Amino acid sequence: MKALLYADIKDLKFKYIYRFIAFRRSGQHAIFEWLANNLDANVILVNNISGQKDSITLLNGDKIENKLNILFISIEDFDFKTEENKTYKSYIFDETILILRDQYNLFASRIKSNRKRFFTEYALYLYNQHLGLKDKYFTIEYNKWLIDDAYLKALKNKFNLLDIKK
Repeated sequence: MKALLYADIKDLKFKYIYRFIAFRRSGQHAIFEWLANNLDANVILVNNISGQKDSITLLNGDKIENKLNILFISIEDFDFKTEENKTYKSYIFDETILILRDQYNLFASRIKSNRKRFFTEYALYLYNQHLGLKDKYFTIEYNKWLIDDAYLKALKNKFNLLDIKK
């Protein structure tokens, strides 16, 4: 992994641009690294955490090589009420992917966070599943990704991954 600046990526052409939405502590960074290590491409992550400056990282290598470029834009603690993020309007996303972790482990992991906002947002998300929110976004479930080989194979096919390495 290598830290980058916007100047390093501003002129790159991206074959795919994925927007990932997750709550902090949902396991998304493990999933990003797994995807990056199984793609034959430069995978660049722009990590946006509410209220903080973006960080940009080349996930699979220490320099940008002459091959396909894929951009992951991770938006943590996304506001489901608006279902919109004003940042990154210059990008057209190929797909928006929602990463979920089971609520018990997620709550335990976030116990020291601002619980009122977090629980309100998560409850709103669960409610909105019945209104089609889960149908609107492709969803990766962290717990299934962690233990289910059939689920990994389905993700491999979805993202045209090389080999499944964990």
